[in-house]
Amino acid sequence: MLNFYNLYEFMNMISWYAERQGSDNTSVAGVGTYVRRLKFTFPCNMANRDDPDRIRVFGTGGKLLEALKRLMRNLQNLRCLELIDLMLDSNEALHLMDDICTNCTQTLSKLILINTTRYNCPLLHVGVFINLNVLVISPQNLHEDIIELIGYTKLRHLHILQNRYSPKDTTIRLPKRSSWIKMKKSNPYLKVHFEIESQKASDILLPIDLLEHTAIPCHSIVLDNPNTQLSPSMVLTHGAFFDSTIRVYAFKGVTRYYLHRSFAKRLDEALVQFCRMCPNLHTLNQKACDSFPKTLMLTTRLYDVLACVRTFTHYESFLLLCELLLPQMIRDKISTATILEIVSTAKCLRCLYIRRNVVLKRCDRAWSKILDRSPEYYRWIKVNSRSYENTEREVSRILGYRWHMLSEKEFKAQIINMHI
Repeated sequence: MLNFYNLYEFMNMISWYAERQGSDNTSVAGVGTYVRRLKFTFPCNMANRDDPDRIRVFGTGGKLLEALKRLMRNLQNLRCLELIDLMLDSNEALHLMDDICTNCTQTLSKLILINTTRYNCPLLHVGVFINLNVLVISPQNLHEDIIELIGYTKLRHLHILQNRYSPKDTTIRLPKRSSWIKMKKSNPYLKVHFEIESQKASDILLPIDLLEHTAIPCHSIVLDNPNTQLSPSMVLTHGAFFDSTIRVYAFKGVTRYYLHRSFAKRLDEALVQFCRMCPNLHTLNQKACDSFPKTLMLTTRLYDVLACVRTFTHYESFLLLCELLLPQMIRDKISTATILEIVSTAKCLRCLYIRRNVVLKRCDRAWSKILDRSPEYYRWIKVNSRSYENTEREVSRILGYRWHMLSEKEFKAQIINMHI
């Protein structure tokens, strides 16, 4: 819904009906009572939506923000709240969640706050939801105090997410080591998931420091950087930092750079070394996305509003969508020999998703110098890497189920569960 006037009027109309609660003959009793999920996405880059090099970010505020806060105040049975790309000023963000904290302290189980502010502004409200299970938040809204607070909740999954509009420069810092250590002591079952979307080569991905952030219980890393080839050193850095905890490592987004065929310029060796460093790796993939429950999509036609409102009590959730972005996928070229080496090295690997179109049917000579294996093992690699069929058969034998390389359509349809 890109018409702000319609959006503003719709939210106010829902709030008006919820506040009346059947007190007269014109309103409907129980409006909003069964709403369990609210999602609001603000189109912060309307000026250049399709040009990542000319992004101009605008934040919400004023009357539209007032209408949103009023709506949240009247939906008192929310289980899931998603606020995306609001880009508020710090003074506005500090009181954004006041009413939600009052109404949903014990009921909210999933909270998504992506780019609530454009610049650094800790949102301490996220630490008061004692039954929160999933928290998705941008790094500019984190702080040491927040990390310590969520340690005393029942939170199981903390997603630190940066999308294309998030700041990715030297001003962004993750909380210090001491706060992560305290959090792990209070909540040893919490898992941290990093999700980063980047459109520029100059963006700083994962602002982690070896001395400060090795204490983070990182469970997943999902990168979407279609314009920049991930360097082998970056892959190995991720493995060195989180070798004992990481279980999901995924790339996504369609490549927009040249894919080299030369072994020296591919990621084959780095990926195999990553698998050796991370013994608990469960999923190696290029896509990770979330699935959503039954949803009511809101119409922009005002004459449909009353019809929607009168049936509102039968819906469990509704979305206020201003913009929809569909993720795509990325994968550098690798060889069939590399696939066999990956599944042989990663003993806990159960999910491996590879596009057939980027797989080279070969056993590079470099493997004979790199592999510290027996001659029989190298012959096994060399023989079975000569065809896709042999590679798929051997991978299926090792993984214990029928495995095959994916077509483009199959690959795009994959859904990865990071909460394993």
